[in-house]
Amino acid sequence: MENKSTSTEELWELLGKRLKGFIFKRVSDEQVAEDLLQETFIRVHRKLDDIDDIQRISSWVYQIARNLIVDHYRSKAKEAASIADVLEAD
Repeated sequence: MENKSTSTEELWELLGKRLKGFIFKRVSDEQVAEDLLQETFIRVHRKLDDIDDIQRISSWVYQIARNLIVDHYRSKAKEAASIADVLEAD
């Protein structure tokens, strides 16, 4: 477990700042970017032991972030549709 934690910390140090910029550029909200960055590293930490090709770890981390960004926008779209449904019902 200690090795996994250290590896996650190393990835945070190597990628955290650039990854937050990458996310912020796509969501334009500092708090949302921070939340998505945290969720990215939570998922990285949970699955880090499953990674076979250490050479691809950076692209794997960015793919997790991309997926979370897509999920964020899907959630916002569903929320907007629900609000529109309520407004139309009035």
